[in-house]
Amino acid sequence: MREYKGIEYIVYYFSKMEHFNGYVKLPDNHPYQKYINKKRKVFSRMLEVGYNKMQDINCHGGLTFSRKITKKNQKDYPQGFSLGSWIGWDYGHYGDYSCIGGMELKGHKWTEKEVEKECKNVIRQLSKIKKQRSIK
Repeated sequence: MREYKGIEYIVYYFSKMEHFNGYVKLPDNHPYQKYINKKRKVFSRMLEVGYNKMQDINCHGGLTFSRKITKKNQKDYPQGFSLGSWIGWDYGHYGDYSCIGGMELKGHKWTEKEVEKECKNVIRQLSKIKKQRSIK
């Protein structure tokens, strides 16, 4: 786990598909806290949809993850999350390098350094959103 401007983030290598994921912890009093763990029933399955409400976050491929990590569910996540609310995104989109079941999909192979840079960019965006929303 790393930290930038007092905010935790994780650059995680998803070895099953050979690409990175980026994760940022939301500050406790951030306006996006209200969207964490929001679910909607889709084809008889409850799916996480909170990250869809955070569309003003600009990251590669858009957000694909939003969860509250608790002592009860922390062991289910190998990324090393601390307790709290996390958002994330992945680098396994069309045009990205990935490897699924031994089949390579050619494309840009994101580096750890590139993902770290984007995590820091998301942290800056979260700070700006918090300031804008607190003024209103």
